[in-house]
Amino acid sequence: MMGKQINLYRNNAIEARIIDACKHLGLKQYNDLNGCWFAYQKPGDNWFESDVIQYSDSLGKDTHQARLWTGSVNPEFIAVFEKLRRFIKSKSRFDRPSSLWIWKDYDHEFVSYYSEKQQNLDTLVRKNIEYARSILGANIISDDEHLER
Repeated sequence: MMGKQINLYRNNAIEARIIDACKHLGLKQYNDLNGCWFAYQKPGDNWFESDVIQYSDSLGKDTHQARLWTGSVNPEFIAVFEKLRRFIKSKSRFDRPSSLWIWKDYDHEFVSYYSEKQQNLDTLVRKNIEYARSILGANIISDDEHLER
């Protein structure tokens, strides 16, 4: 099942605002190993097929990315999810390179986070290229040298 979701930049203040917005919509908060869930009543054993909204940070070490997700097929509950999504989008801007919605009040924090993330990625790529060259014994030539051949 596909469901509906929105991916966003996360920090504690943003998380608190989302939790408040869910409570304002009449949803109760439940927690488990998969993150934080919001529902009108505690769902049964299968959370994924219930009228719930999951709020969770990304898997792995990057806790600055989160998502809101629902797999509900109930039109009334989907309308509640859409209200929450519109609330987030009204306070945010979409960043194409990261594919995240960024809360406008925390744009400066996101820019710092994302530039550090890109620097770390660039460093990792450079190290992997150097490692591949050392393993393969590659004799790298520049683009100019390649065109002359």
